[in-house]
Amino acid sequence: MLKKILVPLDGSDLSGRILERLEPIFQQEHPEVHLLRALPSAPDEEAAEVASTRAQLERFADTLSNRRATITSSVELGDPGQVILSYIDKNKPDLVAMSTHGASGISRWVRGSVAERVLRRCPVPLLMANPEGLAASGRPGFKRILVPLDGSKTAAEVLPLVEELARPYAAEVLLLCVERPEVMVAPMGSPAQPDQGRRAREILAPYESMFTTAGIQVRAKVAIGPPAQWILKVAEEEEIDLLAMTTHGRSGPSRWLFGSVAEKVLRASPCPLVLHRSFSQD
Repeated sequence: MLKKILVPLDGSDLSGRILERLEPIFQQEHPEVHLLRALPSAPDEEAAEVASTRAQLERFADTLSNRRATITSSVELGDPGQVILSYIDKNKPDLVAMSTHGASGISRWVRGSVAERVLRRCPVPLLMANPEGLAASGRPGFKRILVPLDGSKTAAEVLPLVEELARPYAAEVLLLCVERPEVMVAPMGSPAQPDQGRRAREILAPYESMFTTAGIQVRAKVAIGPPAQWILKVAEEEEIDLLAMTTHGRSGPSRWLFGSVAEKVLRASPCPLVLHRSFSQD
């Protein structure tokens, strides 16, 4: 259940736009929503700036008071990335919803940014959305959710979160399994090569059944080729509103992202992403 949601803000109008997309969750879950603003420590101007920022944040929270959610806010001093991660560690939100400011999709949020630092260490599901991209989609909410699966238990760990997100949006879930091509040399006159998509369809079948039983609209799609390339291709062609993935992570600043399929998808995604970080081994 998405009962506690953290929304880090940076003071820009863009950073607050992600709240518009959470409205269906507010209506169904009635969550606690905490707005968090971090200010770098500057002793000479600290008191006045904190007071001004707190008042600004409280005014913004007041504009959200008609939503079916409990809105609270706070301003804290310190490095923004560390402030956000410390809040997550102490309060264990069910979801962190964070705007990025890339030119399109999530692309070019650049290494070293606050978003990347939170992504690397966030132990709870993280929704990353470019507010300009959200406004340009032309559709309210997240109506089509793409979930890449590879047959591992780790990849499937994101599915309960997908169900939680799909229900308030009445979304269609598109399950995608991409098989790498196999090159087989068969003797002349031998039977045709096995259907390479068969394993992928077998992987997706139980999950497709699971969503159908839960009353959620679902489709399954199989592709053969490079996984990241196909995930991005399907996201574009199907006009996906939200891409949901499990990422493999370990503690601390380990390089779990870069060089992986997740990195390639993250850097070129045409739509928002929700990432579930897994520590399991399979």
